[in-house]
Amino acid sequence: MTNPTPAQMAETSAKAVRIIAEYQSQPWVKKANALVYALCQKSYMQANYKNGKKYKKHVPYSVPQEAQDLLDCIQRDDEEGAKAMFLYNYAIEKLDS
Repeated sequence: MTNPTPAQMAETSAKAVRIIAEYQSQPWVKKANALVYALCQKSYMQANYKNGKKYKKHVPYSVPQEAQDLLDCIQRDDEEGAKAMFLYNYAIEKLDS
C-alpha cells in the first residue's frame, strides 16, 4: 500500500468535513446539542452563583446525567433514544409548570 499524496489527503479531509456538517445539520442533533448546553449551563449556574452573585473563584460542576445520555445518543446516532429523552424532558417541564 502506498502513502497517499497531499492532494488525496486533502480530498479525504474535505469529504469528512462535508459528512460531519451534513450530520450536524440534522434537526434532532441540533436540538440535542441545545438541550445539552442548557442542562450544563443550569448546572454551572447552580454551582457558581448564589443569590444572583457569582463566586470569586470557579467552583467545579458536574455534567448532568441527562446531558451525558444525550451525548451518548448523538455518538451512537440513536435518533429514537434522543427523541424519547426530548419527550421525557417535555413531560417533566409540563409537570413543573
